Amino acid sequence: MSNLQRRSNAGFNLVELLIILAISAILLNLAVPELSQAFERNQAKVAINEINRAIILARYTAINNGVITTLCKSRDGKQCGGQWQEGFIVFTDSNADRVINGNDQLIRIFPKFASAGTLTFRAFQNKQYLQMTPEGFTNYQNGNFTFCPESRDVRLAQQIIVNRTGRTYFASDADGDGIKEGANGKAIKCS
Repeated sequence: MSNLQRRSNAGFNLVELLIILAISAILLNLAVPELSQAFERNQAKVAINEINRAIILARYTAINNGVITTLCKSRDGKQCGGQWQEGFIVFTDSNADRVINGNDQLIRIFPKFASAGTLTFRAFQNKQYLQMTPEGFTNYQNGNFTFCPESRDVRLAQQIIVNRTGRTYFASDADGDGIKEGANGKAIKCS
């Protein structure tokens, strides 16, 4: 048997294997940050879409039932309180007191986010709940919800804007700098 035939059956030698491992490690190090950012970007989109569904549900419920409907943060799914990322609830709120009582009905519980990050609500009059009137308008609470991923990278953050008429729209990157701008035209922040 010739040396060429023996060598072809032997596989990789140690130097070749080390070169392959080094190249693989370099490629993996280049790919991991991109995958991590894509994962966080996706988590932010899922979170902001979930709060959008809650806003739409609150508006729909208020119009169809002819009663003020409240969307508030709720860590236990029974009453308002906690942080937005811990979950939130939508319920009819006939006396607008932000408490489920009397003839009020719990419409839906939105559970804690699976993703790490924070959801904040900034609104006119600095209220930490959103109420929809039977006409489908906010109760003078236009504002925005911003989700910031755990890394606090503002380029990955998402925002939904709620106008006075109860309609929502997503913040976009109008100037192309990689950071979305809010209703005021300024870049959103993860503070």
